[in-house]
Amino acid sequence: MDPRQKIGVVETSILMTLFHQFSGVRVFPKSIGPADFEFYLKTILGNLHIMRRGEVEENEGYLQPISYIVPFCPGTGNVLVQTRAKDGGYDEDRLRGRLAIGHGGHFDEEDLLTVDPIIANHIREPKEELGFDPYVIGNNPFDLIGFIMDRSNPVGRVHFGLLSILKVPNQDFKRSGEASKFDWVPALDLDTYLHRGEDTQPENWTVLARLHLSAYFAGLLHVHTF
Repeated sequence: MDPRQKIGVVETSILMTLFHQFSGVRVFPKSIGPADFEFYLKTILGNLHIMRRGEVEENEGYLQPISYIVPFCPGTGNVLVQTRAKDGGYDEDRLRGRLAIGHGGHFDEEDLLTVDPIIANHIREPKEELGFDPYVIGNNPFDLIGFIMDRSNPVGRVHFGLLSILKVPNQDFKRSGEASKFDWVPALDLDTYLHRGEDTQPENWTVLARLHLSAYFAGLLHVHTF
């Protein structure tokens, strides 16, 4: 972790008010009516500002937005699971060696200087981590399905997740140095894979997000497509 890195942050009090002190994954089931994704996204983007990572990494007064992108191949029904590198290849030492369905990262200064930082981040992160340009396959490859507010541990209390599905045409991805292993796992078998009793355990955001994937695949959730 480079403490000098400039990243986007939002004051914790603003997001806690927006999500009514919620902790977990905020999704929007179709059964409870419409979802106003635009309101949430405008509030988040309207309150983003730049700070140095070293100033906020353990400062619970700010939340660092993170894209948490789940690659899904509709042709095979598989989800990409990574094992995060145990060494310096992955810069969040509290999550090294953990299983994760989410790929992505911080909103950096370059993202925040664009017209739409969310789209900019979601283009940049798959290129860096997967060697894949998401918009090569056409428009609207992402379904944003919810937001992660995990107040249960120190990592979660300084980060905020945008949980999205990236629909990909094949499983031909390049692994970056941030991961030690890639596995394509059938979505229906994801829970068994994540808790198969080996030394490697899933990170908390993956445990929380996994609970809502079945509802997404069943078409029960509102999504924001981009």
